[in-house]
This record gives sequence, C-alpha cells and structure tokens, in this order.
Amino acid sequence: MCLLDWGIDKILTITVDNAASNSGLISFIQKKTKHRKATILGHKYLHVRCSAHILNLIVREGLVEMDETIVKVRKSVRYVRSSPQRQNTFKLCAEKEKVEFKGQLCLDVPTRWNYTYIMLEKAEKYQKAFERLEEEDPNYLMTIREVEKEDGSDIDEVAWGMGDVDWEKIRIFSKFLKIFYDATLRFSGANYVTSNSFFLELMSIHDTIDLEYEKDRLVLDPRYKMRYLEYCFGTLYENQKAVDMAKRIKVVLVDLYNAYAQNQVGSSSASAAA
Repeated sequence: MCLLDWGIDKILTITVDNAASNSGLISFIQKKTKHRKATILGHKYLHVRCSAHILNLIVREGLVEMDETIVKVRKSVRYVRSSPQRQNTFKLCAEKEKVEFKGQLCLDVPTRWNYTYIMLEKAEKYQKAFERLEEEDPNYLMTIREVEKEDGSDIDEVAWGMGDVDWEKIRIFSKFLKIFYDATLRFSGANYVTSNSFFLELMSIHDTIDLEYEKDRLVLDPRYKMRYLEYCFGTLYENQKAVDMAKRIKVVLVDLYNAYAQNQVGSSSASAAA
C-alpha cells in the first residue's frame, strides 16, 4: 500500500535487519512486484541484509569475551552516577590526580554495543580517579559487593576492584571497538549512498585487526575494480576460495549489467517507435 501511495514502480533493493519476519516480508514484495516491467532479474538481488546489523552481531560476540571487565566498569560508573554527592567525590578524586573532569561518565545500555564503547572510552580516561576513589571512599567496593549479593552472584569469584590487567583490557578493547564504531557511523548514514563503502570498511577493519594481532564491499565503489576485489579476497581466504568468491561476484555483476542493457534496448526501441 505504501509503494502504491508513493507512486513507486521501480524497486532496486530493500535493506532490512536479520529479523525472521523480514524474510516473509521480502517474499511477499517479490511475489507482488516480480512481473513489473521495471523489475531487474526477477528480484534475484532484491533482499539485502543490513550491513550495520551484521557488524553489530560480530561485535556483540566479541563483547562476551570481555564480560567480566565490562561488568566491573558498568557497576563502577553506576555507583558514581547514583547520587550528586558521589559525583562530587569522584570529581574531587579526578582533581587530586590532576585529571581534567569533563562532564559525566557514560552508563551503557547492555544491548547497544556502541554505548558500551562510549562508556569504556570515557572510563579509561579516569583510571587514576577510580583508583583514588577505591582508597578514599570505603563504600565504593562495599556497595558493589552488596549489589552482587542481591543479584545472587558469587562474589568470591571476582575481585571487584579494577586492577592493571582490567585497565589494560579496557584500553585495548576501546581501541578495537573504535574501529567498528567509526565504520558503523560511516556506512549507516541516511542521506547519502553507503552500500559502495561497506566492503572497503570491512577490509579496513580486517587489516587493522591483523596489525594489532602482529603487535602483541557487497557493492563495489566504482573506483575499485575486480583486481582490487581479487586482492582483498586473497588476503581473507586461501587461494581457491578467493578465486571462487571473485568469480561469484563477477557473475552477479555480469547478470546485472546484461539485465540493465536489455532494459535499455527495450526503452530505446519503444522511444524510437513513438
């Protein structure tokens, strides 16, 4: 009904997240519009999974590995933000450690990893302030332990003070999450085309992770040709799989080109006859 109301006859792609109900939606749209004159390749490439959503699933998988440290930060930030008095105490701790205090700490939403990144990124700047808070506020760790008892957690399993290992994890993981955070911002824009940038961002993430490891598109941007795609696949997969993946992409591009060329010939003939 919306497509009819908007007068939209040509549909190139529909991008959705991975909710199961969307597959039914796409099937319905395909059935209703498959035989329209402007349909390309019978809607073979109509359905596109959301790139940002796929990236979100990857990051959330990684967050599980950092769960204990993230929970420590979350509870520490919640403690500081729970009253004006505690915020003032924390601000004084920051001043004593000569750490510039700029606004409040950020408390994340566990289901939104981008907020978890912002929480970790801000908390890391106040490491010295948190360490002094442990020394000067006896209620700090005690309150967190009491919260754990209420939650039914085994407090003997976890030392709730954040040690050097925790802070090092926070620094490394904040740097890791920033790569995904910046990439997501770039290809989640609403007022400009973003599909051409996804593959490039994906390779940038891959290369950055590779560099960090050594230390301790799919719509292509027109500027990057098949050779670039083959090179990238070669860094991601073993040789035969890289060749096969490149061939699959080429088949898709040729199919699309031929479909558009055929449509163009039909339009030109109709115009000439008119």
